[in-house]
Amino acid sequence: MEIDAELAAEFAQLGVQVEVTSRQEEAFRVWDVNWQSVLLFLDCETQWRAVATMAGLIFLGIDYTAVHALLDLKRGRRRYLAGAERLLQDLRVMEREALKVFVEVRG
Repeated sequence: MEIDAELAAEFAQLGVQVEVTSRQEEAFRVWDVNWQSVLLFLDCETQWRAVATMAGLIFLGIDYTAVHALLDLKRGRRRYLAGAERLLQDLRVMEREALKVFVEVRG
């Protein structure tokens, strides 16, 4: 969780001392051909399957039932079917890379 000076001041009013943290966000460019795939990945941020263990939360992957429902909702069935295969392939690539990051962060 990122804590800026304003949030730290609010915590201080409650008698809780927290350290101000800052996250340097790096801008990056997304090629037009990948834009819809990136948007789909971001739309799936709440659709990760995870298991709680004694060692912490382990992410298993994205819930693809929810992905299909999301695509149906956003695109309408006919338009979605035309590009769905490519979008799902791209989503799987991003999912695999995200899972690697989750493992690294967990240590």
